[in-house]
Amino acid sequence: MKQEEIREKMTILIDKLLSNTLSEQEDDKVLDEISRISPYRYWSDLIFWTNDYVDEIDGNLKLKHDEFFDEVFNGSKLNEEQEKQKIKELLAHLITNDFSGLPIQSSMAVSAEIDRLSPDKNWWAILYSNTGVLNPEFMDREGDFNYELFVEKLFD
Repeated sequence: MKQEEIREKMTILIDKLLSNTLSEQEDDKVLDEISRISPYRYWSDLIFWTNDYVDEIDGNLKLKHDEFFDEVFNGSKLNEEQEKQKIKELLAHLITNDFSGLPIQSSMAVSAEIDRLSPDKNWWAILYSNTGVLNPEFMDREGDFNYELFVEKLFD
């Protein structure tokens, strides 16, 4: 598929997605289709985790097409260090149960994003011990969670 065809198809699908008129199943299908055709695997970050590529006009979300597709096609791919940093930031929101400042404010959305970024899909079991509390392996002497140590474990 040529770049212009990808742009046209993604525009139609993203507009559907942002319209909030789809059922959950339809929403999932649209997300999967966009992921399938997008040359940039982190396309959804641009829409759902920043406000740089979407405007809110009269209560409706509108894609900033030029900026978004410049980013998608220029392939500003996240490198491993950026992925690690993003996971740490999301973990901080998840662990503190504070989703302020995030476009999507739910533990499920944050968990799904960490799952997408993490090379170890078993990250949840690593994060929590059998008792359902944070794994003591990642706690420092002051009782604070060591995000760096945890993320390094995921990328080992």
